Amino acid sequence: MNPDIDYGTLTDERDGKTYKTVTIGKQTWMAENLNYKTRYSFCYNNKAENCDKYGRLYIWDFAMEACPEGWGLPSLEEFQVLVATIGGLSTAGKVLKSTEGWKDGGNGTDDYGFSALPARRTARMPANTAR
Repeated sequence: MNPDIDYGTLTDERDGKTYKTVTIGKQTWMAENLNYKTRYSFCYNNKAENCDKYGRLYIWDFAMEACPEGWGLPSLEEFQVLVATIGGLSTAGKVLKSTEGWKDGGNGTDDYGFSALPARRTARMPANTAR
């Protein structure tokens, strides 16, 4: 834990789940992936343990609806502010990534408690969530 970082929590009033948060610069981010079940969300490979570890996957059009009150998906500008705050693109990946779970020595240092986890490029959406 970095003593210069403001760590906190957010409790989602809809289901009572508590998520870690981290303030980097003037922005507060969820430091773990959302795991709120909606009609158009699913677990990677339809395995509940993947939701427990990585959070749920959401169909883009409904992702904003999954966010807790007062929270939303970050804009490109918000990501750019985050990257600039932590020293630019040359350092962002390393210092935001979790310290485990990445392949081939790709783990990060997680200097900010952001704890970014690896994800696969594709996932199969279960038939019952198709629009």
